[in-house]
Amino acid sequence: MGVMCNILVNRTRDFYTPGEPVTGIVKYAVDEETTFEDIVLSYVGKGHCSWSNDSSEYYGTEEIFRKNISILPKDKAQDDTVALPAGAYEAPFHFTTPHHIPPTYKDFNGEISYKLKVKFKRPGTFKTNKMFYISINIKSQANPVVPQEPIVYGIDKTLVTMFSSEKSRINVQAAIQKCYLRAGDPAELRLAVTNDSRVTPRVQAGIYAKRTYTANGGQTKNYDEYFKACKTRSLTIPDRGVSNFTLSVPSTADLFTVQNSRVVAKEYFVKVLLRLPMPYINASVDIPVVISGAELAEDNELSASMPSTSAGPSTEAPPTYEDTIHDTVPTCMKKMPL
Repeated sequence: MGVMCNILVNRTRDFYTPGEPVTGIVKYAVDEETTFEDIVLSYVGKGHCSWSNDSSEYYGTEEIFRKNISILPKDKAQDDTVALPAGAYEAPFHFTTPHHIPPTYKDFNGEISYKLKVKFKRPGTFKTNKMFYISINIKSQANPVVPQEPIVYGIDKTLVTMFSSEKSRINVQAAIQKCYLRAGDPAELRLAVTNDSRVTPRVQAGIYAKRTYTANGGQTKNYDEYFKACKTRSLTIPDRGVSNFTLSVPSTADLFTVQNSRVVAKEYFVKVLLRLPMPYINASVDIPVVISGAELAEDNELSASMPSTSAGPSTEAPPTYEDTIHDTVPTCMKKMPL
């Protein structure tokens, strides 16, 4: 038995957003009459993570959602199996991407992926079920779990001079204008530094990410990830005075917050660092920010203009297998071994 299958998706761009329809058509062909229990098209989102710690290994898995439809042409009054004549068949489909799902994501320890899969189910225990799939890229707008209005964070550092009873103080007030950022937009900081000491420090600010992985047993693992392109610093701050200035902390277009997953999370922070000369110890404060990677204003207009089709197999007489055997399989199509 030979089976060909193409999953063709109506695309206006290379990603989808939550709540948006995913439409297209499945084209498949068999080279001889074949009995199927069912042919199932699934829209599936999954997440997983793994890491090792000393002699232990940890794994986390989740199924974010699953939507199944049958595309096997058959009458409900028929038996549980269908003998499909040789030829080519088509089945349009229409799925709606759920709301409140994480974006497509992958790193060394974790992955969130979305796929359209077609499974050809043969009756019998020892029959081989063939499966084909394509990946669906999801970009989701992060939920604004941080304050929307400007908020002030502070650093208060007391300096003690060796062999002296004199104490001095440096106070930093950092006001971030927006904690909800679009990828590529800078985080704007207004700073007021009251320096009552004789040292001349600098203020450094940079964006970093905290990745959190959760195993099925509840164990967690955290990694901090710093970005060289997302740093800036002030000039030297004079002693015995008050300095007011701004810092624009750059972000890059590939950053995005990962939320709504049970096994993978990625949060972002702006670290404001008071960098002191030796022998003093630096002080810092972390400001949480949320970074969204989807340009939803333009995308919503595009998705509203997309035509919708209803799911279901074609009832037209199929062309022969030979008529379709020379069709080109898209490069995004993959056949999955079982």
